[in-house]
Amino acid sequence: GFRGLCNPPTSGLPAELRNAGARGAMPMAPEAGCQALVGRRRQLHDDGWTNLEGGMPEWELSTFVERLYRRYNGRILRLLDKWRGFWMEGDTEDSAPGADRPGGLVAKWVSEKLEGTG
Repeated sequence: GFRGLCNPPTSGLPAELRNAGARGAMPMAPEAGCQALVGRRRQLHDDGWTNLEGGMPEWELSTFVERLYRRYNGRILRLLDKWRGFWMEGDTEDSAPGADRPGGLVAKWVSEKLEGTG
């Protein structure tokens, strides 16, 4: 996992690289900053998300996704709830990646209902 990230082992490195940090040519990350990075990596790995240090950057894609979320979220949730009894069903007729997994059938139906709306 994440052990050794802040102070990686140097035993396998050539001597000139192993000692470079002492000469300042290959500085190591400050311990506190490195531990914070390890924490963020662990949270991303374990929980599937992590905070961005400076908050969400201005990014056209995130603005687009937020707009679509506001526009379609309620409708999608209503459709998902309507077909709750089929959530564990896969779509055995489609060859799309993951179509046969649980949720595949309902995902197909929701996509069909939203077709042509944006």
